[in-house]
Amino acid sequence: KRIAADGSKSDCTDNPMYFKAASALYKLEPSAQAARSMGLLSVKNGLYAEAKKYFEDAIRQDVDPKNRSEDWLILAVIAEKQGQLAEAKRACLESARANPESGEAYLFLASVYGKAAGTCGSNAFEKNAVYWAAINMANRAASVQPDLSARAESMAATYRKNVPDKSIAFQFNYKEGDSYTDGCWINERVVVRF
Repeated sequence: KRIAADGSKSDCTDNPMYFKAASALYKLEPSAQAARSMGLLSVKNGLYAEAKKYFEDAIRQDVDPKNRSEDWLILAVIAEKQGQLAEAKRACLESARANPESGEAYLFLASVYGKAAGTCGSNAFEKNAVYWAAINMANRAASVQPDLSARAESMAATYRKNVPDKSIAFQFNYKEGDSYTDGCWINERVVVRF
């Protein structure tokens, strides 16, 4: 690493020539690892469309389900950064399918659902009902991967504070134990709990 004029640390991957050289090398010898490296370089440089292509290429080439799961999770992060929440959900679910022992995809999906509050639905109940889906995903993450329990519970506790309260639910004819399907791209069936 070297120190830039502004005092920040950087390495050779910050140099545009490095990116061009790595890209040329990838074209000569494409592999899952090379695609993954190019994807990470693209993310570092804010080139999300290019990064997406590289990670998709890595997924096509790699047979290791854990690597594929991690690549899908990075695609979920990229999609979320681009505001493509339905695509982020799909990538999270693909990540979970690739590695059923990891709860990271469910934990990330919980955060994506939590960020969607206020955007799905047409009233106060519907717009905050997404928190139940977020809580469900956080709980699922902990059940799949117990070492995520502390993070998952912290996230779920935050979301519990924001679910629709009883009076709002009552106004829209929902009570404790009723089921509700979150709309929009979330499309998750949840149980009303206060």
